[in-house]
Amino acid sequence: MVAGSGDFGSGLAGIAQKFVLTGSASMLAEGFTFPIDITKTRLQLQGQVRRPRAKLSNCTSALADPLLPCLLLT
Repeated sequence: MVAGSGDFGSGLAGIAQKFVLTGSASMLAEGFTFPIDITKTRLQLQGQVRRPRAKLSNCTSALADPLLPCLLLT
C-alpha cells in the first residue's frame, strides 16, 4: 500500500465513500476561498474610474485615416 492513499475498499460502498469525501473536501475548499476571491475582486474594482465613451461627432479623424483610433474624449 502506498503512503497517503486511503483504502476505501472495493465495490459500491468504496465508490460511495470516495464520492462523499471528495465532494465534502471540494465544498469546504470553496467555502473558504469564495469570500476571499469576492473581497479581492471588489478591492480591484474599487480603484477603477469609469470613463465616458467616445461620441460619434468626435470621430472625424477616423474618416481621414481609418487606422487611427477613434477615442477622442471630451
